[in-house]
Amino acid sequence: MTLDGAIQSRTTTSSSTMRCWRTCRSATTPSRSVCSSSAAATAALSGRCCATRTSSAGIVERIELVDIDGAVIEQSKIHFPQIACGYADPCVTAKVGDGIAFVRDAPDNTYDVIIIDTTDPEGPASELFGLDFYSNVKRILRPGGIVCNQGESVWMHRPLIEKMLHFLRQDVGFASVQYALIYIPTYPCGSIGTLVCAKDAGHDLTVPLRPVEAITGTAQERFHEKLKYYSSDMHKASFVLPRFAAYLNDETKK
Repeated sequence: MTLDGAIQSRTTTSSSTMRCWRTCRSATTPSRSVCSSSAAATAALSGRCCATRTSSAGIVERIELVDIDGAVIEQSKIHFPQIACGYADPCVTAKVGDGIAFVRDAPDNTYDVIIIDTTDPEGPASELFGLDFYSNVKRILRPGGIVCNQGESVWMHRPLIEKMLHFLRQDVGFASVQYALIYIPTYPCGSIGTLVCAKDAGHDLTVPLRPVEAITGTAQERFHEKLKYYSSDMHKASFVLPRFAAYLNDETKK
């Protein structure tokens, strides 16, 4: 397990923080539980980041991280301790198994937030973009729940993004689905997208329900002050797309 000479361990500041903080700050009741599902071994490193960043959000009582390869979990602890440190948080439970089976077997209305960190739709992770999988994802979400999945590059994959948005809005039936940008210098074209889905109507994903700037208390409780990327302004701005892609977030054109 290597980074192939890349510097991706430095970019978790943007990629994982935005996926986790933005999602948790958008959910109606994010303190109940979180399922972070990384169902392909190739996505396991980012899965580690998600557990760490989500636990640092400070409003989550329970995180269940599912990964198909237990060896990657253990190797991450050894070789990437700065990324895998989330395992030490008592609210994190790591489970080795198939993410598809996990959501299939989970009870209805269980999770407030589901973060799906997969590889691309073509290949080993293709089933993680299917109707059966996402129907179960929606089923196990509680009212007010939010789903976040990686959404490809708006610079390179617009036809695929259009297809995914239509699928999530029309076939799966999420009440709202928005594409959001994250700037990551080590990714192709310098950015990656996420597909953020709300289970219930009337949920404005672009506005954080719990602005981090409103957090008060001790220095330890004001951990958000150490964030290098996420803020309420970045939360809102991530949904503002370049003019050539702005139509993707127009939900009147499903």
